Amino acid sequence: MYTEAVKKMFSSNRNNFYELCIASVTLAFLLTLVPTGQTLAQAKGPATATAKPKQKRPTPKRPSAKQPTAKLDGKEPAIPAPEPLMLETKDKVQLRCTYFAPATGEEAADGKQAIPYIIVHDWASSRSDTTNLATFLQSKGNAVIIPDLRGHGDSIRATGLNKALDQKKFRNDEISTAVADIERCKKYLVQQNNDGNLNVDRLAVIAVGKSAPLATQWAITDWSYAAYNSSGIKQGKDVKILVLISPEKKLGRLTMNRLLGHQLFAGENALPVLVSWGAGNGKAKDAESIYKKLEKSRPRLSDYPKEKQSEKKSLFNAALKKSSLSGVQIASSPNMQGFWQYIDKVVSGKMKMQADDCPWADRSRKD
Repeated sequence: MYTEAVKKMFSSNRNNFYELCIASVTLAFLLTLVPTGQTLAQAKGPATATAKPKQKRPTPKRPSAKQPTAKLDGKEPAIPAPEPLMLETKDKVQLRCTYFAPATGEEAADGKQAIPYIIVHDWASSRSDTTNLATFLQSKGNAVIIPDLRGHGDSIRATGLNKALDQKKFRNDEISTAVADIERCKKYLVQQNNDGNLNVDRLAVIAVGKSAPLATQWAITDWSYAAYNSSGIKQGKDVKILVLISPEKKLGRLTMNRLLGHQLFAGENALPVLVSWGAGNGKAKDAESIYKKLEKSRPRLSDYPKEKQSEKKSLFNAALKKSSLSGVQIASSPNMQGFWQYIDKVVSGKMKMQADDCPWADRSRKD
């Protein structure tokens, strides 16, 4: 039995030896198939489906010079910080204002095409109530100036006058003199125009609440000037659209019923006007009445062919049906950005249609 056991052991070891030899030869053969620097596991690949190699993203093409863009190579137009101003009016009032210049830099739009806005705050309010709206319009590439009307906010001083100006103490005839404040703002915009920073011939005016008659009177005054002076320099007829936010009918002796009877607001070539109000506000009746008066003095859109209606439309109704906000709230609340966007859309749309009639021009005096 011992002899038989030994024989089996040697027989088993011999078989194992043969199997080991065969495995070694097989391994050596497989290694000859593997490229230099690659493991056997890499050559055979994973047991699961082979993953596709990652493809490089194509390098984006630089926009051409003719393609409008607000961003190029990671750069964005620089939006200047608001600039405080002190502008003296013809009657020596020291008008405190804030100017929001349009974006600058190589990627900014051509400054000579920038639309300038004058925003007139509600009477008995201040320019701080229009700062949010001004900032928003500036972000859209526009230039904006907002004054504190005389006797309001920081505009309480006049050269040679010791006592402070207070709108609460103004007589009716003194209220009307605030038209000069809007004129002074335009004069500043003309300076910016001459520097190539905006096109004052594309001027838009926004008035809030009780200041609507004031802005309306100034628009009539602006259009009363001859378009060119004796030297051939453009000087008037610059305001191209009036935006009235919750307008009221009367301020001092200025009344909208009388003002809107002017030829500037009547007929086929009437000045474009956008009227907005909160339908649930207590002053909504004034705004609705103003809108209806404007509507009656203009041709109906249905009188024009459909393809001409967009071009001929000059009256815009922006009644906020579910809102009871006042004019000040509409002009100041960040929640009203959707409406502010509508203002920018309407104004920029009308300016594009009138572009050929409102070219930029240097208004510097040629002495």
